[in-house]
This record gives sequence, C-alpha cells and structure tokens, in this order.
Amino acid sequence: MPKKPITLTLSDEVLEQLEMVAEHQKRSLSSQIDLALRDWLHLKEELHPQFMADIKEALRGVKRGQVEPIWKG
Repeated sequence: MPKKPITLTLSDEVLEQLEMVAEHQKRSLSSQIDLALRDWLHLKEELHPQFMADIKEALRGVKRGQVEPIWKG
C-alpha cells in the first residue's frame, strides 16, 4: 500500500508514550503511529460499524463535490 507523508501535532505526553512503545516494539515512530491508528480504526469498525460506513459515505460524497455538515446525524 502506498504511503503518504503527513504533518502531525501531538502533545509531549502522547509523543513520549508512542516513542516508548515504538522502541519496545522495535518499530519506527511512524510505523508505531500507523499501527496504532490501524488498530483504532479496526476497533471502531468492529464495535461501531456505522462509524466506518458513515466515513466511507462521506468520502464518496467529497469526491463527488458534496460536502455535508459535521452535525448530520
């Protein structure tokens, strides 16, 4: 899967925790953040399938130029 660089701002506390976990797991910080986010998305999809369905629907709409308000239920 292709990867894309992003800029991310984290609190010092979160960054320190991620760095410790990455070091313990023998991963780069970038790989650890990627893994943590993948795990979080997987958990959201398992526990709240409508969450991911809504995100995917919104992304399809954005690609079509349709933007909906954040508060849509």
